[in-house]
Amino acid sequence: MRKLYQTSWHGIPFESFAKLSTSHLPDSSFYAAFYENFHRKYRGFDGLDQSWVSLKRQTAGLIIDNPKIKKGDRILSIGCGLGLIEMALLQEGFLKLEITEVSEAPLRWIMPLVPAENVHIGFFPDCISHNDKYGLILLASVEYFLDDVEFSSLLRSVHERLLPGGMCMFISWSFDTLRLPKRLVMRCNDLVRHVMDKAGVRGRGQFWGYIRRPEEFHLAMGAAGFRNLRDGTLNTNTRWDTYWIEATKNG
Repeated sequence: MRKLYQTSWHGIPFESFAKLSTSHLPDSSFYAAFYENFHRKYRGFDGLDQSWVSLKRQTAGLIIDNPKIKKGDRILSIGCGLGLIEMALLQEGFLKLEITEVSEAPLRWIMPLVPAENVHIGFFPDCISHNDKYGLILLASVEYFLDDVEFSSLLRSVHERLLPGGMCMFISWSFDTLRLPKRLVMRCNDLVRHVMDKAGVRGRGQFWGYIRRPEEFHLAMGAAGFRNLRDGTLNTNTRWDTYWIEATKNG
């Protein structure tokens, strides 16, 4: 696991609304300010980078085309965000879809499409009923801001909320598949950026989260009790690589 830094998102420079930190993750006020700027800039998906929109829709195919997942399954999407993947699922008839998000700010475009009782605001698992169990729990780009302890805790909570035989699926855009020589070069580059940042020559940007290797996903999911792990990368024909990993809860 190594740290990830970012200076903008969806064409919105972070420096335009916040003081950046290279040591602390963004807090709730950061995200509130970001989405205020986001919704001022964009009125719908048509204005967004269309390769990013395409990425999300193609990624939804990992669920739509998965023979183990049925349209009648009860599905929970943790950290729904803007909801492009979830909209694609709804359009394909996955109508037992429920979503969680820590605030309503990013959900403006998807909330009208989801029954109110299927929208859970707050942190998982506290935001859903203790009795609720699911056939699939989807986590798309939510692991990057969790350290290893928090990641392990999340996985245990997901495992507890699945039905026997239920599936957990992670979709990540913050992963590292570099072989050792290139990984060492990347580490050196990270060190150079750190030195330049400390010297005031060039800022690294906002500490955004963590990048993990596939084997780190495997170890953490196995430790949480998941079995039958499968993973791969998705060729989305965009500039973003996509890593996915799925595993089941034994019956």
